[in-house]
Amino acid sequence: MTRLFELFPEEPLVAGWPFNEIANQRDSSRDQIRTWLNRLDSELDFEDISPSLDSGVMVVHGKVSARAAFGPHDIFLSAFPSFQFRLDPEWKANFFVRYGGTDTEVILENLKVTFLIPADLLSEHGTSKSTNVLFGLDGITEIKTELRIRYSTAGDFRFEYPEPISFGPATFMGISCKGVFDFALHPRSAGLSDQHEWIVRPVDQGTFDNIGVVAVRTLDIDWDDGENPVVQITRELGEEGFHRYQWAFNDLVFPVLQPALLPLPRHGTVGVRRNIHSTDDLTDFFDLRGEPIEVSLAPDAKLVMRKFWFDTAPLPQDILEGIQFELGLVFDVNETNRGAVTVGLEEEWTVTAGLRRSPTVG
Repeated sequence: MTRLFELFPEEPLVAGWPFNEIANQRDSSRDQIRTWLNRLDSELDFEDISPSLDSGVMVVHGKVSARAAFGPHDIFLSAFPSFQFRLDPEWKANFFVRYGGTDTEVILENLKVTFLIPADLLSEHGTSKSTNVLFGLDGITEIKTELRIRYSTAGDFRFEYPEPISFGPATFMGISCKGVFDFALHPRSAGLSDQHEWIVRPVDQGTFDNIGVVAVRTLDIDWDDGENPVVQITRELGEEGFHRYQWAFNDLVFPVLQPALLPLPRHGTVGVRRNIHSTDDLTDFFDLRGEPIEVSLAPDAKLVMRKFWFDTAPLPQDILEGIQFELGLVFDVNETNRGAVTVGLEEEWTVTAGLRRSPTVG
């Protein structure tokens, strides 16, 4: 067996460690990282080590494992300020280290990890049917998964998932769901379309590019839960409207800047659609012109919604080109005199507006 410092000398390892991004405690320092790495030097075993040259670049690969006697390893990432990542006491992985001039790349494969996620993002809703998710009494949700982790000193930091994570029922960001499908955490927003085919444009965040993101393919809303805020909003349309319309939440990517900002997706498909039945025409199920949503504003006025939809537009289109809506303000509502002001935004930034006076408006 080979120890950590025999393979990677202590001083260069401590000097080059990204302690402001990856550490065993929050707000770590270089001295604390040295203490942690000395602990790992006594706890980790390296074997089957094989150096090689790849296009003139030195590559070292092999296997690394932890000794159970030292307990679990907790990791904190600056990309997820309120999250925690735990490795089992006997964790093991395949490792690759590639030295490329000024850039060093490290890859860990087949690494089993437990995400410890705060309840304001993910919590219990009914009896979970998922064996890889544990909802704790202390407000922390645990998700067990396997990762391929890639980190380079040039700034690339990726979680790659061999299998998608889906579970349910659960409460996601306060919304009770029967299922949460293709859930993933990513420490960087760059390169996500390489891992999720449903991400149709980059979601890099500029100044906040080092902030982690949560990606979810689909939320299956629990429409039977009367406490669900989405259900409550929909019930404001009246009992008939509740059975005619549903909200859709798909292809979502949220930055994890802080819990209060999580509901602001940088990518997604969100809107109101008709409730789908087996005999329905599905060609344009978010077009509500045949069954518009009507909200009473006053005895003689109401708001009519014929379309409300946001679908992230792929490149090279502007991201806002995915917004579509058609609204009307109907006034003087009676049998003989009715008028409406309408405004809409359609595909390719087509703006519509009008003023109508007709007994049949609305």
